[in-house]
Amino acid sequence: ATEELKQSELEYMRLKFADKIEAAKQDPKKQAELAAEMGQAAFASMQETSRTTTDKYDSMLDDRGKFKKAAAKVGKWFNKGGRIAQLLKLGGTGFVGGAIVGSVAAWPITTAVGIVTELGVAGATKQAVLEERRGEDRIAEARLETIDTSFKDTVANMKIDDVMEHAVNVSVDNLKDVSIERQDALRKKVRSSLGKYGVGFALGGFAGKFVGDWANSAHATGPESSADTPAQSGGDQIPQSGDKPPIDNSATETGVSIMQLDSKMDAGLIYTQTRQVLTGKETKFELYDKLFHDGTSLLIKNLPNIINGSLQPTPQDDSQASYCQLLNKDNSWLDTERMTAAEAEAHVRAHLGFPRSRMTIDDRDIIITKSHCDKTPGSHLDKKFADGNYLIIDELIAPSGKTMTAEDYLRGYK
Repeated sequence: ATEELKQSELEYMRLKFADKIEAAKQDPKKQAELAAEMGQAAFASMQETSRTTTDKYDSMLDDRGKFKKAAAKVGKWFNKGGRIAQLLKLGGTGFVGGAIVGSVAAWPITTAVGIVTELGVAGATKQAVLEERRGEDRIAEARLETIDTSFKDTVANMKIDDVMEHAVNVSVDNLKDVSIERQDALRKKVRSSLGKYGVGFALGGFAGKFVGDWANSAHATGPESSADTPAQSGGDQIPQSGDKPPIDNSATETGVSIMQLDSKMDAGLIYTQTRQVLTGKETKFELYDKLFHDGTSLLIKNLPNIINGSLQPTPQDDSQASYCQLLNKDNSWLDTERMTAAEAEAHVRAHLGFPRSRMTIDDRDIIITKSHCDKTPGSHLDKKFADGNYLIIDELIAPSGKTMTAEDYLRGYK
């Protein structure tokens, strides 16, 4: 657009000053006067272009729909006042929204809501900034010399055709630079609003999740929770054994259920399920990724049938249900007298991240992140468990907080 404007402006200037250009070619004094006149004419033409652009810009604002006009008012309120006021309004709104969603929804839904509402904040901020610039003249200076103080010296020794081209370039480039500055300022303002709102929403989401988890745990252990009301049910198609996660209880399969919400914890009717055969080598995070993918696909596939009523839920078999307790740091310690080596190895895979798997070795508390079982130890780090077999530590987190192999640990900690 800049290059096209330059070309059209040059053609206009050549036509306007054709006679004067020919007359000035023979008179150096007239060339200097004509150079100044051409420069100011080019600048005046760009001022007119700026005014025309402003008029069209204002007309565009007037033609906006009611939704965008309303968004402009919301964005103006969000961005009114100083930085602290804007942070409190945008961050506070984000925090409240994140807390509400985080308390009742899983993180994928919370993230999706956060993205959608951030787009709304971005749109409102954009409309507010556009409204603020109503009637704003892009070229407010009166003369060319105010934006290019060296213009007169620059064109002193130029040919008259080059002077004309330079004058056009300076004027058009100034108009372009002002437009770029306006675009950059708009992007900066939108990013600033998104940052304030996003931080508030993220903090609110974490707070909401904490409150939701606390409420769920209180419900699971409250008076409504009894032997007849299991806190977590695998359903009659995916039975679980014991009161531990599937990795930690040597289960051969697990899965994902799509179920109705119920007043009792995880006791709702089941629409459908998918099974996942366990190899006995999965880590917590590997299984999480797999089940998250399976659950998402299962929900997308069956949600239309749930909505239209063609897929009806079935009751759970409470006799196949098991209770899964909340984990805390006390669950991280490996007990060599009560656990077998295989149970300890499964514990390591099942409790990665939190609460982890800990042992005290050489009077130092370490966190085990990778291990395997063997009948004989490889070093003094490897400990004998209740079944006579050893847990061989392959990788750990040292007291320094650094993750390292067992070999590196033995070389660094004597």
